[in-house]
Amino acid sequence: ILSYTANSTDPTVRAAGERVVSRFIKGTLAEDDFEAISEEFVDGGVLSLAVTKAQRLISEKNYQDAELLLREALDSVDGNNTYTDTTTTQWRVFMNYVDRVLYNRILSNPEKNTRLAPMSYFEAHLLVSIAQTLQGQTQSALQHARRAVEIAPLSMSARLHLSHCLEESLDITAAADELKKLLLLAHDPESIGFGYYRMAFFQWRLRHLKAAQACYQFALKFLPGATFIIGTETAILAQTEPEFSCDELSDDEIYATLIENQIPVAPTDEVSTIFLDGTRASLDAELFSVAKNFMMNLGIMTKDDVYFDMLNSIEGEPDR
Repeated sequence: ILSYTANSTDPTVRAAGERVVSRFIKGTLAEDDFEAISEEFVDGGVLSLAVTKAQRLISEKNYQDAELLLREALDSVDGNNTYTDTTTTQWRVFMNYVDRVLYNRILSNPEKNTRLAPMSYFEAHLLVSIAQTLQGQTQSALQHARRAVEIAPLSMSARLHLSHCLEESLDITAAADELKKLLLLAHDPESIGFGYYRMAFFQWRLRHLKAAQACYQFALKFLPGATFIIGTETAILAQTEPEFSCDELSDDEIYATLIENQIPVAPTDEVSTIFLDGTRASLDAELFSVAKNFMMNLGIMTKDDVYFDMLNSIEGEPDR
C-alpha cells in the first residue's frame, strides 16, 4: 500500500495509505477485510469523519458545533491550497458519469487537467454553508456556497443552496440568475422541476407575474407530485395579486414567456444532444455502467419505455 501511495502528488492519498497501514499495525483493521480497507482508505480521513459528525449535529440543530467542526477540518486543507485550481490543474467533484460528460462538453477548460477532489471536501463546504445560513451568517455562508459550486458545478443541490444564500442576502436578481445557470445544466426531472418552482417565487418577487405563472405550470410537468402545493400557492397569489392569473397557459405560451424573460427552457437542446451522444457512445464502447446512467435519466425525462427496455437488457452486463 505504501509503495503505491508514497509517490502520489495528492497528499490525501499519501495520508490514506499511511492511515490504513497504521490500523494494520495496531490490529484495528483486518488485512483480509477488503471492504473495510476500501472504506477506510476512501472515507476514513479527517474530512469524511467531520462531514459524518456534522450531518448528525445539524440534524440535532447544533449548528454552531457543526460549523466549528467543519471549519477546523477545512482549515488544514484550504490552508495548504490542496484543492485550489492552478494554471494547469482544476479540481472538481462529480455526482455521476453524466455530470462528468456534461462538464467535459460544456464547462471544462481544455487547457487544464481536471483532477478529482474528494466528495467529502465538497460536502464539507456545502454543510458549513448550510450551518452558517441557519445561524444567520449570510456573507460567510455565501462564500462557502460559491466554493461548493466551484468544486461541483453540476451539483444541483449546491446551486439551489447558493441561490438560497443569495436570497438570504436580499439579492433576488442574483438568486434568480443562479437558478438560470442551474436550468442551463439541469438534466433530471427533480432538478428541473424544483428549479422552475423556485424560479416562480423569484419572478413573483421581481414582479414578473406572467413569468411566475409560466414557471409554476412548467414545474408541474416535471414534478406532478407537487400539484397540491403549487395549486395552493397559485391560488393564494391570485387572491393577493390581481394581475396574477391561474388560467392554464399553452405550451407555446409557456415557452414564449420563459424566453421573453430570459429563463432557459430545460432541458436545453445542448444538454439533450449531449445526452443522446453520451448514450450512443457508451453503448458502442460497451461501457454499460455509464450507459445505465444516461438511459435512466432519458427514460425518466421522456417517459419512453424504449429506454427502460434497453436498460433492462444490459442489467448485469459487465463493462468491456
